[in-house]
Amino acid sequence: MIKEDFTKEDKKFMRIALTLAGKGKGTVSPNPLVGAVIVKDGIFISGGFHAAAGYEHAEINAIKNAKIKLGGRLPEGLKMYVTLEPCSIYGRTPPCTDALISNKFSEIIISIQDPNPEINGQGLFKLRQAGLKARTGLLQKQAEQLNEIFFTNIKKNRPFICAKTASTLDGNLAARTGDSKWITSEKSRLFVQKIRFEYGCVLTGINTVMKDNPFLYPRKSLERRMVHLFNEDCSENIEKTFLKKEILITDKDGKRKKIQYFNFRRVIIDPELDININSNIADTSRYIKTIIFTSAESIENKAENYNLLLNKGVNIEVVNKSKNKPAVYNAKGQKIQNQKPGNPNPGKIEKILDLNEILEILFKKYEITSIMLECGPGLLTSFLKSGLIDKFLFFIAPKIIGGNNPYSIINELGIDKMSDSINVKFDKIKKIQNDLLIEAYPCLQE
Repeated sequence: MIKEDFTKEDKKFMRIALTLAGKGKGTVSPNPLVGAVIVKDGIFISGGFHAAAGYEHAEINAIKNAKIKLGGRLPEGLKMYVTLEPCSIYGRTPPCTDALISNKFSEIIISIQDPNPEINGQGLFKLRQAGLKARTGLLQKQAEQLNEIFFTNIKKNRPFICAKTASTLDGNLAARTGDSKWITSEKSRLFVQKIRFEYGCVLTGINTVMKDNPFLYPRKSLERRMVHLFNEDCSENIEKTFLKKEILITDKDGKRKKIQYFNFRRVIIDPELDININSNIADTSRYIKTIIFTSAESIENKAENYNLLLNKGVNIEVVNKSKNKPAVYNAKGQKIQNQKPGNPNPGKIEKILDLNEILEILFKKYEITSIMLECGPGLLTSFLKSGLIDKFLFFIAPKIIGGNNPYSIINELGIDKMSDSINVKFDKIKKIQNDLLIEAYPCLQE
């Protein structure tokens, strides 16, 4: 591949395009985040981003914004900076390459090629074939990280999994009694609501549901008094608690309007169908799509609960129980030999369901592209052992509660040598009130 030479000006405008692309977080799934900037003679003309799946792409929004600014017509000699290769196929919207060609852009600078095999390189080819100058590779790493969800979807054919933990400085999720309210600050917990919205799905295990009776959806407020809003006579009130996002879209008639967006799913892994039918999760399932994974024998054994959950709007999926305990691999990708038996939490996690089958159903049937994993150490350890975690969000509070605690972040992995440890790469460290948020990636996933 020819290495392109880009100027400081090029980098400046692409950074603006990347910032614009990020405005689509939480609303574009299953599409990628894309931003576009139009420039004339080094002067910014307009920008645009993809706001939501099914609506116009970043390039089209940037073109429309430019036409509004310039009085309806675009001059020749415009340059566009776009964070992802323009699409060249018909999907829910027409190909963006056609709009770029018809509006006679002189140059298109692209951060990274689209990994979708239906597009990969074809957009560039179509632009160049039409006589447009098209270059790629500007701020490529930043663009790939911005779209880490989309790239994982294409390359691994499954949802992107982000594991979020909230722990004390000495690595505990709760005190010995199980009390965990509250480890982190209110500001950190509010920040988690925003992250939940951006991922669009939370996955947890039945142990967490039974212990904490959580709501597990992105909320505007952390106040527990909202539980009084969830009776049948006040069904409209629950939507008042949703953390929604206002987005500007263009409808089929070409009119621009603002809509309130909320499309969130909760996933519970419940092998024995033990969920309380009057839990907060069950009681709010008619308003928030909730999917429970369980086993066939559990449905037979608890037919009454099964039917009551269905009547409450819960989606129940039957999957197989995992036959084998997953192997553990070290930082070099080598299987750890003679590992000690794992020590998961007693009870339900021993009977873990097949995680790969669960992810396949979520990805293909429900079009869930990203998941925030908020669970206890048993299920988290199972995901880690299976190599299914793509990213970590470690919220660490400045508190110490001591050892000999069953609530450590990760259960026993059977690792005896430091050289066999599973390494992670710290990417960003952020202070939130008195807490630390560390974004990290398992090195095996690189």
